[in-house]
Amino acid sequence: MLWGSKGVTKVSCDEEFNKAFEDVEDATRYSQTNTCIIENFIQRRGFQIDGDGFISDGKIAFFGVMDQHHNMERNPYAPIGLSYPSIQEEKYRKDAQSQIQLIFDKLGMLFGGFNFEYIIGEDDRVHILEVGPRNGGNLIPDTVQYACGVDMISASICACVGDEYKKFLKPTHEGVASSYVIHSMTSGTFLGIRYHDGIEKQVVYKAIFKREGEQVNSFHVGLDCLGGMVIRFDNVSQMNDEMSRIWDLIEIQTC
Repeated sequence: MLWGSKGVTKVSCDEEFNKAFEDVEDATRYSQTNTCIIENFIQRRGFQIDGDGFISDGKIAFFGVMDQHHNMERNPYAPIGLSYPSIQEEKYRKDAQSQIQLIFDKLGMLFGGFNFEYIIGEDDRVHILEVGPRNGGNLIPDTVQYACGVDMISASICACVGDEYKKFLKPTHEGVASSYVIHSMTSGTFLGIRYHDGIEKQVVYKAIFKREGEQVNSFHVGLDCLGGMVIRFDNVSQMNDEMSRIWDLIEIQTC
């Protein structure tokens, strides 16, 4: 449900290579195949894009584009929230959907949920990073449902057992929501959560995995999270402002 990127390291020069492999040694704890992948780094413009979609009769029937949010002080590659709707231009969404549809055409996929990630590079091109044949983590399906009414969880279950599922893929309203990976800025004993500026009233879903008195780690990877939330907002501007400092508005108290 709430994991996030693990073992991702950026190398900018030869001198950083040895340190990167120290990080890789730690990262392989999470790899079932004990594999290291080296990729060319593409500088993105704006948010990294994440989201879930659904295939019906071989075609993408829903394409839920979301913006990733990060705590740059803790880890610039592990998302701490995904917001809907995205602020990206429509032309990029259409391009990404077209590229992903081509993948499904070649694979012969007929129905089911999928997760995707892409970026818009400084070259003004859409670069597909990943497509997975399942719904995403970090409460993506839940957030989409709160925001627009599309219920991909019910659609997935019904499609798998042969029941009618298309009715769940129709938006019922236009809202604004984001998931939040609850995390601590410091390691220590968990004392509780303190809310600021009325943010608690906007929380529509909450799951806490830690009890008061248990140890928590400062956030580095998704496994360090304390739980997850879905938060509603009045508009996209408010959402992007509050998500840029959400760890201050939802303060994890430790000692």
